[in-house]
Amino acid sequence: MTESDYREYLAAFNRQDFEGCGRFYARDVIFEGRGGNFRGRDQVLKFYRGLQSRLSETLVTLDLIVAPEGIVADLLTRLQPLEDWPDFATRPLRKGETVLSQNFVWYEIEDDRFTRIRSAHYRYLS
Repeated sequence: MTESDYREYLAAFNRQDFEGCGRFYARDVIFEGRGGNFRGRDQVLKFYRGLQSRLSETLVTLDLIVAPEGIVADLLTRLQPLEDWPDFATRPLRKGETVLSQNFVWYEIEDDRFTRIRSAHYRYLS
């Protein structure tokens, strides 16, 4: 997977193109993040569909390391809730607010597909 491929994945993710970003996930992808742990492309996409039905999430690349076996991304995450979400996984959210955070994400890759994705929160910026 190239840097260009990864940027294509992020563009699809940011426009909520689940088919487009889903093609980058291996069928049995493992996702480990603050929002939960999921196994399989269908479960990861179900999580993101549910999440993005209640908020707008945009990812911006701050820094990126690309290697044949994986990618490490330093990402700015912008969350804009579409409704109040008092029991959101990371902190209560209020409609109309914007939450910015910096997160590190590790992607393990095999056959140009993500096989494991691990996300770690670094800091809130707002």
